[in-house]
Amino acid sequence: MGIGKYLPRFGFGFTKSPAFEKMCRKSFDAVDVDKDEQLDFKELYLAILKLYDILNAKLPCHMRVPNTEEMTAVFTKYDKNKSGKLDFSEYLEVCRGLVGAKHFFDSVVFKALVVVGLKVALFPLVAKGVKAGLNECGVPHGITDKVPVSVVALGVELACKQTLPLPL
Repeated sequence: MGIGKYLPRFGFGFTKSPAFEKMCRKSFDAVDVDKDEQLDFKELYLAILKLYDILNAKLPCHMRVPNTEEMTAVFTKYDKNKSGKLDFSEYLEVCRGLVGAKHFFDSVVFKALVVVGLKVALFPLVAKGVKAGLNECGVPHGITDKVPVSVVALGVELACKQTLPLPL
């Protein structure tokens, strides 16, 4: 009875879980309109968009969807029989390759932890620093006291989203 049985509960091995496979099947079936159990490139891209939509609705962070250039490389890599189409097993491997990670620092779990850490600790700390800096620059305390730290933290978060490649 080791720790291994608990790891899927905390996101480790998530891409091997029945829940992940169910999400993949749902996104696959949603775009396979001709029901031939195969996806061409356009259907693959739509299926990945659908999968990321499902995942982003459940996660505390927003996973960046691969762009068309990245998806072209992925399609070429995972189209093992070079048919120009992916069956469900190939699609599942695509999903595992995009969402899963061989290293913890590339995993969905790590990205979620980073986002939570930023939102709970770093952004409010920076926001307090911004308010203190404004007071030091001569902005009256009455003005900065009326603005909650959470509002300034939101501004810091939005600024980070615009300038840094964070998984937010």
